[in-house]
Amino acid sequence: MIDIYFLGYGAAFNPAFGNTSAWFMHGRDFYLLDCGEDVFRKVYELEEYRNSASVSVIITHMHTDHVGSLGELIAYTWFKQNRRVRVYYPDRRLTEYLGLCGIKEDIYDYMSADEMTERDGVKITPVPVFHDPCMGCFGYRIEDEDESVYYSGDSGLVGRELVDELVRGDLARLYLDTAKYAERDSGHGNFEGLKERIGEEWRGRVICMHLDCDFRDEIEEAGFRGSW
Repeated sequence: MIDIYFLGYGAAFNPAFGNTSAWFMHGRDFYLLDCGEDVFRKVYELEEYRNSASVSVIITHMHTDHVGSLGELIAYTWFKQNRRVRVYYPDRRLTEYLGLCGIKEDIYDYMSADEMTERDGVKITPVPVFHDPCMGCFGYRIEDEDESVYYSGDSGLVGRELVDELVRGDLARLYLDTAKYAERDSGHGNFEGLKERIGEEWRGRVICMHLDCDFRDEIEEAGFRGSW
């Protein structure tokens, strides 16, 4: 089972809720979803990270609230723990960004889309999403031997095909970018559109994240789950 725990659930301009980032364990392997400006400090304090057999980071896109402390995490894991972080992201320009930050490719393992095969019992599959045309933006299907979940990263309103997979039981849960003030056709998930797209009977399997303001009560009253 893929038990995802959140370190933060705020949008870039909602720092009170922290950068949206989450982690899960599979056996003794530690997986982190995004690594924004305030994330390294939180990961640093996790015993699960420190005691893990391996460290992998899954990046959804390159806005700084999602990669701002990735270099610190890679450098600390290498220089202080003598371990290489595995970085999953299909857009290779991330290696250029890290290089400009002084993080050379010889201290971490970059995993391209072609290399995202099943590894150690976890399969990670990138799904292109609509967010910012300046960079590769991806959600991810994450599968283990028990279940499959979908994590949207920053993304416009969830597609009907993913909702259909949730209804059929092919996906156990959806973790979705949810914004109160975003336009319906923007690169963030409009809350009113989400309520129209997902029936009440399925909302308990949808976890809302990347909040642009504090509307947690509205999310819970509508039957969705929170990431807080």
